[in-house]
Amino acid sequence: MTLDLEDVLAGIEALEKQRRRPNRHHARPLLVGLGQLLLSGTPEEAESVKQRLQRLPPAVAEAWPPAVADEIGMAGTEYIRSADPRYLDHEKYDWEYTLEARERLADRLRAVRFLGIEVEPSLLAGIERADRGIASRRPGWRPNP
Repeated sequence: MTLDLEDVLAGIEALEKQRRRPNRHHARPLLVGLGQLLLSGTPEEAESVKQRLQRLPPAVAEAWPPAVADEIGMAGTEYIRSADPRYLDHEKYDWEYTLEARERLADRLRAVRFLGIEVEPSLLAGIERADRGIASRRPGWRPNP
């Protein structure tokens, strides 16, 4: 497991002692890191992360799914809005930003699939529409799985 992901997990696990609950700011680095870990082909390490999340203290574990849903919702909405067809053809459109945001969204989605967390179907449909809009203007582009 990467040092950064270890630190993120330790921070989430420590929330109980601090009488705090996870929020999207805790979910973001964990989901992105786990998604990248899964893409790199290290399933043993990814399984270790999953097991640690399954052993979170009850109060923290209860707040984890809403934190993940909030983070996925925010990231998905940001991407969908950035791919608004009214902006895509503008000469100063920031393609680098949008494509990087889509890569990080792919990391998050890969992680939630691995963790067995459901994503709102309407959000997934919006992401697919945005992907089609991007692909129509960037021949050969496909989002990472």
